[in-house]
Amino acid sequence: MQCFVHHEVAAVGICRTCGKGICPACAREIDKGIVCSEACAQFVTDNQAIVDRAKRVYSIGVKPKIPLGAWFFGTMGVVMLGIAALFLWTDPHGWPVAAYPGAFGLLLVVFAVFVWRRYRAVGLNL
Repeated sequence: MQCFVHHEVAAVGICRTCGKGICPACAREIDKGIVCSEACAQFVTDNQAIVDRAKRVYSIGVKPKIPLGAWFFGTMGVVMLGIAALFLWTDPHGWPVAAYPGAFGLLLVVFAVFVWRRYRAVGLNL
């Protein structure tokens, strides 16, 4: 492959942005490779800043301590257990009514723990 600008000189690399062959005289080295011009270098810098910002915003590449599913099921389970406790507090003899939200809340909490442990065992990154 020959240099895009200097047709008689062999290319030593390919521009990271536009894919043109570049010779040692045209090459500009940046953090992530080589580019052919300042415009291509600025494009790579801007693009890398966008990617880094998106990774921070969406927590890409970061393993969460507690996955979203476990948070959701755990929170809903605690709410249901609270409702059951409220039923029992208002009417101590109404345990059959409180048993349904209490059992469902306990099931949700157990499921949240299962989801959390499964994510840890598999090593998933969200």
